[in-house]
Amino acid sequence: MSILDSQGRIFGKINLIDALVILIILLIVVGGGLRVALGLEFVHRADLIEMVVRVEAPVVRKEFAERLTPGGAIRPARAVEDGEILSVDLHPPQARYLTTGDFLEPVDPQDYARVELEFKGMGEIYSNSYYLEGERIFLGEEISLEAGEVFLRATVMEVKPFE
Repeated sequence: MSILDSQGRIFGKINLIDALVILIILLIVVGGGLRVALGLEFVHRADLIEMVVRVEAPVVRKEFAERLTPGGAIRPARAVEDGEILSVDLHPPQARYLTTGDFLEPVDPQDYARVELEFKGMGEIYSNSYYLEGERIFLGEEISLEAGEVFLRATVMEVKPFE
């Protein structure tokens, strides 16, 4: 008796592809069960460090910018845990131009401000990348931040360990 018959069944009973699919599903279920039972995590909290992220938002309505205060909670939009705002600096807004030199939008300094903000969060710093609350961030990347009722998009300017 051969192991595989002409229809691809093992010992004439189970199709080989079906057996492989069932084996893969069982391995995933057993691996997930062991991970939960043993309390394993993909990212160990002990490996995370406190880090400071400095961001800049070029045009923010002043009424929203003034709600950002040191000591307040802030977090990247997809993060689970809040970070802490360390400092907030308000400056005159930057005019936004297209590459042709035309205005993208007019900016009234009475109503808008440029916000430079530093906040502290948990993450990892590697030689060529940064992870903030499990999300990879890059210098120069625009990220979404939530601080209470305020939502803003800001550019990452600097990432460093908290001292």
